[in-house]
This record gives sequence, structure tokens and C-alpha cells, in this order.
Amino acid sequence: MSASDKEIDQLRKELADRETKLTEVQLQALASAHQVDQLRDQMT
Repeated sequence: MSASDKEIDQLRKELADRETKLTEVQLQALASAHQVDQLRDQMT
């Protein structure tokens, strides 16, 4: 495996990790928005 192949593998791993983190943040944002909606409904 050449150095550039190793670099590509490392970059792919980093990309997968960042995509996972992004998905987690998006899910947290959806959950927070849902909580806000629930609280808003309780106030009315």
C-alpha cells in the first residue's frame, strides 16, 4: 500500500467520522425542535 493509498484511507475514515458526528448533531437538533414544539403546545 503506497503512501497516497494510506492517506486516502485516513481521509475516508475522517470523513466517515465527521459524517457520523454531523448525523448526531442533526438528530439532537431535531429532538430539541420537538421539545420546543411540545413546550409551545403546553403553553397554549
